[in-house]
Parts: sequence; C-alpha cells; structure tokens
Amino acid sequence: MSASTFFGDPNLFNQLKARMKFETFCAGKNIEEAGSVPRRLFIIEKGVIRVFYRSEGREICCHFAKEGEIMTGIDSFFTGKPSIYTSQALEETHCYSLTSEQLEWAFDNIPSMDRFGRKFITAAYIELVERYNSVVSMSAQERYEQFMSEKPDLLNRVPLGYVASYLGMTQETLSRIRGKKTA
Repeated sequence: MSASTFFGDPNLFNQLKARMKFETFCAGKNIEEAGSVPRRLFIIEKGVIRVFYRSEGREICCHFAKEGEIMTGIDSFFTGKPSIYTSQALEETHCYSLTSEQLEWAFDNIPSMDRFGRKFITAAYIELVERYNSVVSMSAQERYEQFMSEKPDLLNRVPLGYVASYLGMTQETLSRIRGKKTA
C-alpha cells in the first residue's frame, strides 16, 4: 500500500508529519513483538519490514512492507488486543510513526483523513483477500510469478528463506522454480 496513493491530498502528509515521530531501525531489529498491542502506524521512508508469526517452532512470513507503504498490526492496532505478529526491519529502515491516539486526533481534526482512512482500510481488506485467494487457489509457480510481477525488487532485498515462507513453499521449491525461469 503506497502512502502517496492514500494521502492524495499533498497537504495531508505534511499535516500529519508535524505530529509524527521519525524513527530508524537497524537491520534485524524487531519493531513490534508478538504478544504486545501495536500502538504505532508506520509510513516507511526507506527500508523493508517483514511481518511474521511463529507456528510449531517456525517463523511464517505473511507480509513485506517497503518504501512508501504503511505498516501496522492493523487488527491489534484498532482492537487493542495483543497481536500474534512480530515485525522486523530487514534493512536499515527509516519510518514516520503515528500513535493510535494521534491517528484518532487526525480523524477528528483533519477533514481529508476520513477519505484516507476509508481508502486505507479498503486497500488492506483487498490485499488480505487477494493474499488468501493466492494461498488457497494458486500453485507454487503461480504464487512465485505473482510475487515477481508485484514485488520483483524484494527478491534482491529479502533472504530467499523469507520469500519462500511468504509464498508458502520450501526454499528448495523456490530454488527449483527460479531455476526453471533461468534455464
């Protein structure tokens, strides 16, 4: 989800920026931990963040966010319930963060925030449905091809094990699929 796509109004980001905190996370740093309630929404200026959960001793990657995108544990952020997800910077990452209280203030005091909120929630829902559909209805090959058409730059920025986990396959299967493409 691109921040520029959602902000639309060039003044909106500037109005929010005055209330946001600029944060930097080094590669490998956990930003939000499973079991906690995310209290910040991040707009990524530079870097890549992975979101994962743990199941049966394994880390399952479920989302990547990069420059220009917005990242938060959306379910927990809005419900106040502890999250099952951990977010981690994969590169040095620079973000602007907005707390849930600051976001509520913005919804109450900046007229264009309603439109932003509606577009953000709609896009998050569509992304979730598309992700679900890809996992239940696409082959490993099709999921890889979709990833390459939507996020080709991440293949050079994210360890292959994380990409394989995100695509719901083993690293060996991903390597075989990639090998077919270059052969």
